[in-house]
Amino acid sequence: MTRLSWNQDLNRKYEFGVDRGVIYLDDGVSAPWNGIVSVTESQSNNITSYYFDGKKNLDVTSTTDYKLSLNAFTTPWELNQALGMTSVVPGFVLTNQPKTKFDFSYRTQIGNDLGYKIHLVYNASITPSTLNRSTITDSATLESRSWDIRTAPLVYPNQSPSAHIVFDSTKMPPEVLSLLESIIYGTSTSDPRLPTLFELSNIFEVWNPFKIEYNSSGFSLLVSDLGDISATKIDGIFVILQDTRLNLTSNSGFYRLEA
Repeated sequence: MTRLSWNQDLNRKYEFGVDRGVIYLDDGVSAPWNGIVSVTESQSNNITSYYFDGKKNLDVTSTTDYKLSLNAFTTPWELNQALGMTSVVPGFVLTNQPKTKFDFSYRTQIGNDLGYKIHLVYNASITPSTLNRSTITDSATLESRSWDIRTAPLVYPNQSPSAHIVFDSTKMPPEVLSLLESIIYGTSTSDPRLPTLFELSNIFEVWNPFKIEYNSSGFSLLVSDLGDISATKIDGIFVILQDTRLNLTSNSGFYRLEA
């Protein structure tokens, strides 16, 4: 048996601040969202109560709707697609066009320098607040702008649908955290992107990386090591890791191992 203990340093966790905002568009384009002031999360819970003989017997909570309110000093140019603004030619922007969905990530800090949390937001739609433009004076101040972001949940294997995933760096293996960040922030050889929920389920629930080593017999060996590929939930099927030495050839589905 273990008696509860209070006021331990590891239990004094609190979150503060927001940084490393990134948007991911449907066409593969990604961009940092600089100048973020705040991100306010909210979830709408619908609770239905059932009564029997005048007494409450059951409360049923329906699926929640995950929403964000974001405040920032700047707007990424790449976000125009999601805002319904189309660039006809460079410098010529047409408004009131069809809006596209996008994905979003940001990071919050965990107090006492313990680490941070990475938030992934999927299938988002954005609506800007009213924009007020004032005349220039000798005491002009920099004003921020806010946006409302709504999401449509996606299916995660064997779980309820969700549009918001949180990763806690204090509870993750360092090599898995490094892989996640190399995917969402990019590397010197790969562009940033948001992984699919199925890809995340393979990385975090299976996580069995291999390095491919050439054998003089003409066959390659899989060595348990962070390197080229990782196992998946489907036996015999592997996924390529971010820093793999495998390069796609002209024949679809075939790869060449580069030393």
